[in-house]
Amino acid sequence: KFQQRKSVNRTLFLTLLLSIPCFLGLIFFAPTVISLLFNRLQLEEKQTAINLLKVCSINVVLSSVVQTTNALLIGKGQLYKPVFSLGVGVITKTLINVVLIKNVKINVYGGAIGSIACYFVVCLINLIMSYVLMLLVLINMQIF
Repeated sequence: KFQQRKSVNRTLFLTLLLSIPCFLGLIFFAPTVISLLFNRLQLEEKQTAINLLKVCSINVVLSSVVQTTNALLIGKGQLYKPVFSLGVGVITKTLINVVLIKNVKINVYGGAIGSIACYFVVCLINLIMSYVLMLLVLINMQIF
């Protein structure tokens, strides 16, 4: 069972190892990406799109960790825990969107903030449930 925990840690490490460079690439190359995809935008619109891409780029890391932890939980037979965490994330995103998008100063950035909050909450819940599950496995190993 120690090997399983080591394997889970290695999987999460590899997930971060692959997703963090993608996150950084989106931040640094956001102007180029937006210019290639949306070359007909006005300067102000282009700057807004660049800022939104930079803000949302953290979701690459968060969604990668969410997918990895979902697979871990489902692989351990915990089919409804990922559904629960995603449900909490959807509720979080909806509440934040309702509050922030109405704000004139925040406006469209509220959607980006809501998306980040959604994935952060889901990621946090999944990580907690994954490590609690691993601790329970280790405790059961020591008892029996």
